[in-house]
Amino acid sequence: MILFKNENVTVEFDPTIPCAVWTPVGYVYGDDFRDPFLIGIDFVVDKIKEYPSIGWLNDVRRIKSPKKEDVEWVNNKANNIAERIGLKKFAFVPPEDVFGKMAIRLYAFMTNKMGNSKLEIKAFATIEEARLWLKGIKGVELNEIKLSINQK
Repeated sequence: MILFKNENVTVEFDPTIPCAVWTPVGYVYGDDFRDPFLIGIDFVVDKIKEYPSIGWLNDVRRIKSPKKEDVEWVNNKANNIAERIGLKKFAFVPPEDVFGKMAIRLYAFMTNKMGNSKLEIKAFATIEEARLWLKGIKGVELNEIKLSINQK
């Protein structure tokens, strides 16, 4: 079910997982980055009682160079909202773009540095693997990508 769509961002809900899927394409900054994210969060707020294990999937394979301010916004604002409403799992399918990868690593580093985050953040090589992890499928080998800030 599509919750929001424009030329740069799609936000949808997949009830089979269940999860919200945020998919940016190209250069997306400021309100164009944040507003669709908040639409997805608002939807999760409405659905979390119906789907207590609902997750969040960031399919950022095609994003180009997110700005540091937007990464900090997700870390400071969106993470707090996510934790407050009971969201527990954030999955990423990282971009090929080196700057996009650096932004995802910065986000994970900032979240983990806070030390009090209840969010479990993982990255996977494919969207299928990310969906399996969010769904909680056991006994399947997943190609998790480490989000260390020191990785090349």
